[in-house]
Amino acid sequence: MRSAVDSSLFHGYKVSNNMSFHTLQFVDDTIIVGEGNWDNLWTIKTVLRSFEIVSGLKVNFHKSKLYGINIDEHFLSASSAFLHCEVESIPFRFLGIPVGSNPRRRATWSPIVDSMKRRLCAWNGRNLSIGGRVTLLNSVLSSLPLYFFSFYKAPVSVIKELVSIQRTFLWGGGMDNKKVCWVSWDRICGTKEKGGLGIKNLAHFNFSLLCKWKWRCLNETTTSWRDILLFRYGPFAANFLYGEGVEGLKHASIWWRDIWSLGGEGNGNWFGSNISSVLGDGKDIGFWKEKWLGMEPLRDLYPSLFLKTIQSNANVSSMGKWLNDSWSWKFVWSESLTEAEEADVGELRLLLEQVKPCRENKDRLRWIPNTIGLFSIKSAYPALQDRSTLPELDSNTLLALKKLWRNNVPSKVIIFGWYQPRKLFITKASS
Repeated sequence: MRSAVDSSLFHGYKVSNNMSFHTLQFVDDTIIVGEGNWDNLWTIKTVLRSFEIVSGLKVNFHKSKLYGINIDEHFLSASSAFLHCEVESIPFRFLGIPVGSNPRRRATWSPIVDSMKRRLCAWNGRNLSIGGRVTLLNSVLSSLPLYFFSFYKAPVSVIKELVSIQRTFLWGGGMDNKKVCWVSWDRICGTKEKGGLGIKNLAHFNFSLLCKWKWRCLNETTTSWRDILLFRYGPFAANFLYGEGVEGLKHASIWWRDIWSLGGEGNGNWFGSNISSVLGDGKDIGFWKEKWLGMEPLRDLYPSLFLKTIQSNANVSSMGKWLNDSWSWKFVWSESLTEAEEADVGELRLLLEQVKPCRENKDRLRWIPNTIGLFSIKSAYPALQDRSTLPELDSNTLLALKKLWRNNVPSKVIIFGWYQPRKLFITKASS
């Protein structure tokens, strides 16, 4: 296919004058993208037939599909007959993900919700011990939506429906038989070290998985998919890091608006607050707005100076200049500074004496919750869970629970012990 493109026998999808693509592949799944014309159709047929002859394998055209975007229906029908594959409409499923669906519609999530309900009915939680139900929740039910969660932001209504299914199963109920929930779901989703059962909080898990895309957008600067996003939506402003300014993306896709807004005000700027910048040449770090000198942005350390600077959007490299091998910081103010503000400037200059741009290195981001500085779901999810506002259990109870989880006893015995501090036992006196 590359040879056909290089020989101008196949014309892929042109994103811009400098960017086009023609083939997307993952393991043994392939999507060929190109202009809708007969030259391309003949090339596709020739390439696929050549593959069959060389490899000795057969292309399964019954499983292959043809999709047209802004293509004449008569041409699409003729193309289908020529290639011997069915015409399908958008949205379609690729690698288990519905492509082109609206993730804010409940119908998009029906396969996940229905799958959870089927598992619940098949297992019949009433015949399992509480320990067995916890094990199944952690190993199976919580992982069912994993693939969808890794790409789409689930609506609140869908999260509530999935949690309701989990909760019903945990307490031994069925779809038509609800049981009393003795402990709040937030507490159950807490870590075992903090008195919970360690069952995944689906909203936080979804958020953590999606933040991986945000991290990749900021760091994988040589990828084609990132180049397409840059061409379509423009450079990632400082607002992207903190999830701000999504209201200015009215014409962007739902997926991109969801990714942009991650960690915004509704989440307490969680994503941006867990990222710091490591200074290189200073061209990609906002001097005032980003966290690069200490654990707070300079605008938060010196708010009065930030209000008076005319360099509020400047990057580090533009806040000074090189004189031979010596770097000199330079500030420009919109008005005269007070005595207290002059003192702040002196303090700021003392801080800045410790650092200077390095012309040979690029700026990079550091993920604070991970000791090696790289984003991972394993570090992001606990960091989100730590923001819980649930009241802490006393230290003696936490110590007892910690020892309990280490015991090599059946899980139902451990859960029975987990109940004890909460006095959740149903007795004749309480019934």
